[in-house]
Amino acid sequence: MDKVEVCVTKIIENDQTFLHKHKDHALSKGIRELHIDRQYNDNWLLYYRFNKITQELELELIDLGNHDNLTRIIKIKG
Repeated sequence: MDKVEVCVTKIIENDQTFLHKHKDHALSKGIRELHIDRQYNDNWLLYYRFNKITQELELELIDLGNHDNLTRIIKIKG
């Protein structure tokens, strides 16, 4: 879980170098996907989005999983 914590910190800091290295990209409904550990397990993913309704930064961590979970993640209402 230490690697997940590092990812969350880098997302909050908007560390573009880290995000690019970990293939951070948009999916749909404001959901983003980030590859947690590209060196050993490129299929371990973090799904997240930012709350656009509030004025404050609010990171919503949606799920941890793999590419097989993608269909389930996309069905989450936005």
